[in-house]
Amino acid sequence: MRYSLLLAVIFFFPLAVSAQTQVGLYDIFERSVTNTKSYSNPFDYRVIELKTKFTSPSGTSYDFFGFFDGNGAGGQSGNVWKFRFMPTEVGSWNYTWSWSD
Repeated sequence: MRYSLLLAVIFFFPLAVSAQTQVGLYDIFERSVTNTKSYSNPFDYRVIELKTKFTSPSGTSYDFFGFFDGNGAGGQSGNVWKFRFMPTEVGSWNYTWSWSD
């Protein structure tokens, strides 16, 4: 899936683009995603990984891994995964995420 992240040091209002989020420079951007498949051990990266790629306004790409968060509040059971990122450039960022399986 492909999404975009709009980074602004000062607030401005983008034209109606529904998939944009404003995050300050060096602030934390976090998203939760759901994986409805069942895994024997979702904490084991050999079983399943949440992979993300963030692309900066200058074209530099950063690869990160997400993590299993159970019920979304840290509980062991559930199907919520999260990923976090801290933008290092001002401008419009893009990101994608995928599962290793």
